[in-house]
Amino acid sequence: MLLEQLLVYHGAPTLAGLKIANLISIPETEYKIVKNKLLIEYNRLCNNKGIYFQILCSCKNRYLLYIYNKERVERYITKAENEHFLSDAGYEPGLRLETQLIILSARVKQKNTFPHELGIFLGYPVADVKKFIQFGGDQAKICGEWKVYTNVNTAIETFRQYSCCRQDYLHRYNLGYSLWSLIVA
Repeated sequence: MLLEQLLVYHGAPTLAGLKIANLISIPETEYKIVKNKLLIEYNRLCNNKGIYFQILCSCKNRYLLYIYNKERVERYITKAENEHFLSDAGYEPGLRLETQLIILSARVKQKNTFPHELGIFLGYPVADVKKFIQFGGDQAKICGEWKVYTNVNTAIETFRQYSCCRQDYLHRYNLGYSLWSLIVA
């Protein structure tokens, strides 16, 4: 799969404005150019539409690429319950998003795993993130984009929307639409 096609498919919910962010695992061996000129070019073309690309980690022969709508992430992480959760996780309230992403990136690299607060940066409901921690990832009512412990019907509808969006965006991309033309966020 072409890199841009991979970004369109996995990033579609964010590009369409349905989701605040996506995390995409990209094989380093296939896409060595991600870290250099290509990432700079994507940001140059997409930042004016609010979409940003940032590598959170280059580990185990993979890049973890965070695609996000900056304004929406900033709003989401400053909601009282999310800000409180992040504060408990060691993020100082009031830090700029860029600084918080540097901290998140360091934690991903340090632990070589996903810190729980990543769920907040991806827009997951804080109640589900807390239940995930409480149950160690077990006892979820359903599993899709995230493990769901609360609001199952809402999550099912959200997962359906994301799936339809991905199929639509991939179809349009295959018809010749560019990544940038698909951004509605």
